[in-house]
Amino acid sequence: MKRLVLLFALGISACDRETPTDTAAPAPAAPAAILPGEEPAKKSAAVIPLPKDQAQLDRMILAGYTPHGSHLHPPGVRVHPTPVYESLAYFAIFMMLWRWRRSPLPDGAMFFWYLILASGARFLVEFLRVNPVVAAGLTAAQLTSLVLVGIGVAGLAAQRRWRTVAA
Repeated sequence: MKRLVLLFALGISACDRETPTDTAAPAPAAPAAILPGEEPAKKSAAVIPLPKDQAQLDRMILAGYTPHGSHLHPPGVRVHPTPVYESLAYFAIFMMLWRWRRSPLPDGAMFFWYLILASGARFLVEFLRVNPVVAAGLTAAQLTSLVLVGIGVAGLAAQRRWRTVAA
């Protein structure tokens, strides 16, 4: 366990290092015209959609752009290895639920705990990702996680109220 924590800490510290100053990121494009009464669009970190042409994608990768899912990051943009963080969190959740499997819990309690723990882990990991903000400063995955945590908490609360009485 100590080795996993050390590996996790090394991964975070490697992502927080400054980029070398000799690597020049491309100059930002000119801002779009804003009409009176309009608010400027909120932008997350610089991401570029994947080009449809494979040759153009190859040229961009050779130029230093890094592919990440359905978009590219410009040179110099560093991202956290969030799949690794999620895997570690889900493994810890699995181990916790595996230990609870023999304890006397009401029907469905294990599922509701899974909803709470897994959604909470996803909510926290989403802060490290480069995803567009949807509402209230949160991404779509974070909003979905909040809904699932609410369902889990409501399920556990309902189980406490509706316990069956021994005959």
